[in-house]
Amino acid sequence: MAVKIVTDSTAYMPPELTAAHGISVVPLHVHFGTDEFTDGVNMTPADFHHMLGNRPEHPTTSQPSPAAFVDAYREAGADGSSIVSIHLAAELSGTLESARMASEQLPDIDVHLAVDNLPPVGIGLLALEASRAAKRGATAEEVLQQVYDQAQRTYVVFVV
Repeated sequence: MAVKIVTDSTAYMPPELTAAHGISVVPLHVHFGTDEFTDGVNMTPADFHHMLGNRPEHPTTSQPSPAAFVDAYREAGADGSSIVSIHLAAELSGTLESARMASEQLPDIDVHLAVDNLPPVGIGLLALEASRAAKRGATAEEVLQQVYDQAQRTYVVFVV
């Protein structure tokens, strides 16, 4: 059975890359004061950086709703594919909880959540590796193991 990958916009993957690798992205929401934007839909990274420098409010984010994940899982699993869903650790975002709630609403779709504490950055790299494993014919369990193995070898260095 085929495996498809779902992640969220904290993966920060260019749309061309997600399209080329068949990765579905569920967007988070960004708030500047009372204005709400959908990451990657009506707000680009350039828009965000422009607002960051020009708006008095500090931005906040909110996770996608379970309904957004239900839609993504239904679309990805419509052909009977299993789904591996990769997100930030629950301690950092409520996104994983929304994904879990959605998966429980879809008992006929085989959804596997990557629930081990994944690194707070590098989710896009993990999703890309998961997609490559799926394209090689790995099962959902094997794809998850690849994600966990890769996460253990992923280090991010950030310099201001």
